[in-house]
Amino acid sequence: MAKQFYQHIALSTPSSRPNNAWRLFLTKRLTTTLLQDRCIFLDSIESIANICSRRHYYMHTYMHTCIHTYIHAYIHTYIHTYIHTYIHTYIHTYIHTYIHTHHARTHTHEYTHILSKALLDAKNSG
Repeated sequence: MAKQFYQHIALSTPSSRPNNAWRLFLTKRLTTTLLQDRCIFLDSIESIANICSRRHYYMHTYMHTCIHTYIHAYIHTYIHTYIHTYIHTYIHTYIHTYIHTHHARTHTHEYTHILSKALLDAKNSG
């Protein structure tokens, strides 16, 4: 009797549902309990399984949406803000300063080189 019931549930449950295995497990648990009590209500068990399955499915969808929304919002607020403040500031201070310092150093080196060459030329010509 129980085996027929399991087959009935397995065949009547759409396999495309993501929680099919959980639904079948729940149905087996309920069937086992009811078989021990000698009270088998196949329609009731299937209805309970459908309700629980739907609740589980909606809860999963709801939680997934909540988590996705929360994390997505977190990324867009905290991390995006972090990138725009800390890293942007870092680029504008450190790298910008580095470029200006390096540029100044390059020019100073060039000027020193030109000046020393001019002095050397002046010394050699005079």
